[in-house]
Amino acid sequence: MKITDFGIARLADQVPLTATGQVMGTVQYLSPEQATGQHATGSSDIYALGVIGYEALVGHRPFTGESQIAIALKQVNDPP
Repeated sequence: MKITDFGIARLADQVPLTATGQVMGTVQYLSPEQATGQHATGSSDIYALGVIGYEALVGHRPFTGESQIAIALKQVNDPP
């Protein structure tokens, strides 16, 4: 069993705590819209849950790479 804390609670009127261009979260679980710099939505949480389900079923994450940027690009451009 895996328990995950996404750690990205966000309020609509919250001031961002990161500098421009920085992304919060574990890149392997970021949704494509987050990887392209858009705001997280409820669909982003469903995507992350899908990644967890995929990992639980096949034993590895759907996207891997040598760097966080490489992984984010794969999430946007490649099928799992």
